[in-house]
Parts: sequence; structure tokens; C-alpha cells
Amino acid sequence: MSDIIAVMKRYNFLGRVLPSFPKRVSYPVVPSANPEKKGSLGFEIQKSIITAELTAEHLENPTTALKSVEQTIQGLVDAFSFISGERYDVRLEAVKEDNNEYLFKESSLTDLLPDLQSQEIPQVEVFMGAAVEHMSLRFALSNFKKAKHYTAYTGFYIYLAIENIKKFFYPADLKNESEEWEGLRSKLSLSREDIDFAKKYADHVRHGRYQDVAGADNTKILRLGAEIIIRFYRHLSTQT
Repeated sequence: MSDIIAVMKRYNFLGRVLPSFPKRVSYPVVPSANPEKKGSLGFEIQKSIITAELTAEHLENPTTALKSVEQTIQGLVDAFSFISGERYDVRLEAVKEDNNEYLFKESSLTDLLPDLQSQEIPQVEVFMGAAVEHMSLRFALSNFKKAKHYTAYTGFYIYLAIENIKKFFYPADLKNESEEWEGLRSKLSLSREDIDFAKKYADHVRHGRYQDVAGADNTKILRLGAEIIIRFYRHLSTQT
């Protein structure tokens, strides 16, 4: 019986570095963070325009792969930032697979929580006001943004956002941390399974291991984070 040979496909990415990147760099081959995955990545930056090519087996969600490639390139650009002291942000905007082109769009709140009724969506001005008033909400939103941007750290940042919210209820550490988690779950009507799901991915990163969260699990963790933030905001709204 012959072995099944995986068909490798090419995916081409296009993006830019902001602000204007002063160097022209080219890396035909970038070592994979996960050696078990077959394929290769190469990219070039010229006049702040990024072109990259990923050779891999068929990707179910090319836009999820876009975030992973973006993160890899960002890490290399960060090496330049480390020396220069200047901040540069990598933004990949499109990926092509054969004749198909996918434009990347950040998930909105209604994308993540499609069952959310229109009257349940916070008014922007009121929601921003709550973030100004409550540091825990502000920190949670900051970590949620990072969770969306860095797929290798999605679980870690969502778990950190949950811990930000927990500290609102328990600003002083209890002797028994399990009481804090039990109290948080009770106040926001959360299950232990929800928290443990995010923690499973967070623990990999906390211990220095690479853990790219892609596909359905990435969406599930982001939805969990969005739902907890909305529940926390509702709790704050009832206290005023």
C-alpha cells in the first residue's frame, strides 16, 4: 500500500509595514516555529510593502494563516525595532490561493457573537466611558485586542483578560485563589469548563512553548473572551 503524498499549495500574502520601514529585507526561507508542519515561508519588504509566500498543505481558513504569517514577520521586524528603538507594525491585508483572493477583516462583536441582539450591543460612547472609569475593563480590552492579533498567544491573552476582570471583584489576593475563580464564575454565570478551555492554551505559552491557535478553537476562545467582557460590562452597568 503506497503512502499518501500531501499536495503542497502556494499562498501569497500582501501587506505593509507602518510607519514607513527604512530597510529592504529579503528572507527566502524562514524556519518554522513548528517543525512538525510541512512547508516553507519566505518574504520580502521593499519600500514598506510586504510580499510573502507560504508553501503548505491545503489550509481550511487562509485568513487564519494570514495572522500566523503576519506574526512571524512581525517578530523579525521587532528585531530591527529592538536595535533602532522605533516601533513598526506589520499588517498583512490579503492572501491569494490559486485564483482566489481573500481580504482580511477583523472580526466585529456581532461576528463573534451573532446571537447578540441589537439592543444588547453597548452604545460606543457609554462603553468607552466604562473603560475610562474601570481599569479592569480597559486592561481586559487591551488583552482581547492582542488575542485577536497574535494567534500563538490567543489563549494566553484571553486568559489574562479574564484575570483582569477577576481582579475587579477581588483586588486583594485571597488566601485561597480557587475562591476567587468560583466567585467570578458565580458573578458572571460562567462554567469552569469555559475558563479551563482558555487556560489550556494559556499554559502552553506561559511555559515557553509555541501554541498556534487556529481555526475553530481560535474562534471559540475569542467568542468566549468577547462574551465574558460583555457580561462584565453588564455587571458594571447594574452597579451605577
